[in-house]
Amino acid sequence: MAHRPSVLVVFRHALLGEGLAARLKALGIEVTSAEVQDSPTLVTALQDHPDVVVVECADDGCLERVARLSPESRVVDVSASVTRGYTGDTVGFEAILSALPPSAEQPAASRAPPGNVAGRREGTHP
Repeated sequence: MAHRPSVLVVFRHALLGEGLAARLKALGIEVTSAEVQDSPTLVTALQDHPDVVVVECADDGCLERVARLSPESRVVDVSASVTRGYTGDTVGFEAILSALPPSAEQPAASRAPPGNVAGRREGTHP
């Protein structure tokens, strides 16, 4: 049986987190979601080592916790896309899909490597 891709959506705003989770589930992807403030649920979900972690939180401590608890997961940071007004650092839904592990539909060359944080420009965060 083929590996079913898994995604953890870590969110601060329920509308965004629940919307992303619903869209990914509709594509047949195994999805778990956790609020940033719900540490026990977040820690448990990260211990399952999802293929991809979509992060929507304002602080770097959240990204550091994700990297520490699930270092092999690919991280897609959509935080810069959730602001008041226009931002040049928006992340499209395609960034999440391209972070998933290789499948028959998409070649591995278009995937982000483990530990990579998609959605951040070089030099903007440690």
